[in-house]
Amino acid sequence: MLGATQEQIIAIEKAKALGLRVITCDNRPDNPGHTLADESYDVSIADKEAVLSLARRLKVDGVMCYALEAGVEAAAYAQEKMGRPTPPYEAVRTLSDKQLFRSYLSSHGFATPKTYDSSLFTLDSSLIVKPTDMWGSRGVSMVERPEDLQQAIVEARQNSRSGNIILEEYIGGTSLQCDAFVVDGKLVSWLWSDVYYDDDCANPLIPVAGAFPSACAPDVIGKVNAEVQRLISLLRLTTTPLNIEVKVVDDKVYIMEMAPRNGGNQKSYLIELATGVDYITGAIKAAMGMDCSNITLRPADGYWLSYALHARNTTPSTSSVPSIPSIGESAIPSQTPPPPSSAFTGSSVLIIYNPHPGPFRSTRDTAGLIIQRFPDRKSLNEALAGHNINNRLYL
Repeated sequence: MLGATQEQIIAIEKAKALGLRVITCDNRPDNPGHTLADESYDVSIADKEAVLSLARRLKVDGVMCYALEAGVEAAAYAQEKMGRPTPPYEAVRTLSDKQLFRSYLSSHGFATPKTYDSSLFTLDSSLIVKPTDMWGSRGVSMVERPEDLQQAIVEARQNSRSGNIILEEYIGGTSLQCDAFVVDGKLVSWLWSDVYYDDDCANPLIPVAGAFPSACAPDVIGKVNAEVQRLISLLRLTTTPLNIEVKVVDDKVYIMEMAPRNGGNQKSYLIELATGVDYITGAIKAAMGMDCSNITLRPADGYWLSYALHARNTTPSTSSVPSIPSIGESAIPSQTPPPPSSAFTGSSVLIIYNPHPGPFRSTRDTAGLIIQRFPDRKSLNEALAGHNINNRLYL
């Protein structure tokens, strides 16, 4: 298991529930997941050769990375070298590098944002500047004035492992995200969400909320799924979870990101609560070469909101985090998600990651997560609107 942060604990526990011996590795020995593992090792999850060497030495049966982009390439590399089931390493590498991904999409006829050379660029519309090899919105900026471009480039390069960045046009439209599952090359299960942002935080490009299922019309979701399936087939993906972000503009579908892993902020956990389909156990089984035929498409029971608690722009001495108005006594404060069978005695689950967040510049600045179920979309929308009123948690 590559990574042992708070986010990985649920996957570690599910792997142990399958009767598997779990070995964790990352370069943070104090990460909490290591205490739950049978063994743990101080190895960077981004170092594919070190991960492969450790996996061979320990003679493991599978390598996986749950909900962390940093270890996805290393997991695929080790699995492929050991002859274990995995999406093709070159496909994973393409999906992990934004420049390679944009080039691949363009060469295969997908809608893609225009990209620019920074030395030849003249600003005439909003521009996104981002590292090609970083995740969680780190180093990502929107530039609307020529005088801000160089600072955005500097920030993107500082957040890139390779120093490579990409400049591309800003795509508006409708934002959708989902966790999905592919079995034997076919998209068999998904739950799309509408994405919401907070203009009053340090980086307004970071999604702060998702409403499940999406309110988009079935024909729109069908068109999105058709483009995703076309990409799955071209990349020859086999059995794997997917975390996907798309933009829909008029009749165009832009696949902005697609990663062969479960999504962060407990998206797969929410989907299990909403539908009963367990993508986390599915991902573990996929890495082990076990049968995943029980992963199917099921509708959500109710309407669900995932909300990332985060600091908003305030005076330097005080950070304020919007909270869901109706959370009340029904919440279950926790550092790890409770089992789905016991989670919803009330209407909400509160998961605390970081009680002292800084400015919300990337997803690693998330203070915690609220997952809440609603009987109808109207109630969900009213709760979302309430985030911008007077409900705040001061840290």
